[in-house]
Amino acid sequence: MLPATIGLVLGQGGGDRRPPPQSRIAQGIGIGLSLGLGFSVVVALIAVLFGLLARPILRLLPAAMVALAISLVVLGILFALNRLSIGLPTQTLSESVRSWGVGPSGTFVAVGAAYGLAALSCTLPLFIALLAEVAGTGWEGTLAIILAFAVGESLVLTLVAVGTALWRLAMERAIRVVLPYVGRVSGIIVAGAGLWILYYWTLGPGRWRF
Repeated sequence: MLPATIGLVLGQGGGDRRPPPQSRIAQGIGIGLSLGLGFSVVVALIAVLFGLLARPILRLLPAAMVALAISLVVLGILFALNRLSIGLPTQTLSESVRSWGVGPSGTFVAVGAAYGLAALSCTLPLFIALLAEVAGTGWEGTLAIILAFAVGESLVLTLVAVGTALWRLAMERAIRVVLPYVGRVSGIIVAGAGLWILYYWTLGPGRWRF
């Protein structure tokens, strides 16, 4: 998902005359924070929805986590074999949102929300597994997970946006180099996370909930 988001940032501030580094850093921070805000809203909504639905069926969560872990392993294998990919049409999305008259910041918030949906579409089982672990501890645990995801992803997006604003050509070259390997590496990570979740809920500390 990050290459698509970087592509959107690369399209900003084009032209022959580039602003000074201080202005580009400020622009990158603003873009990164706007993207992070949109991502954080999506994460918070999904976490709150899960919290409301999970507590009444807490006893069914272990079986659901096993099913989610297996699906995560399958998705990871498909990603690693380049049999599955998830794209984000950032340019089309940004143009559509911009037509609503929300301005640049609103556009990036919307793109950040779309990025959140696309990113969670392949890591949702891992996210749900973390939420399931704290489902019986009250809203404090859920809030901690929301903050961890929101702050972590906002930091990554801000660093990407600032780096792109400062070193556009270098970022373009870096994207071309690493893009062919993104799917494979992501697939290995996703499959590994699925295996860990499967172990946790069958042989690890989570097995007592069965």
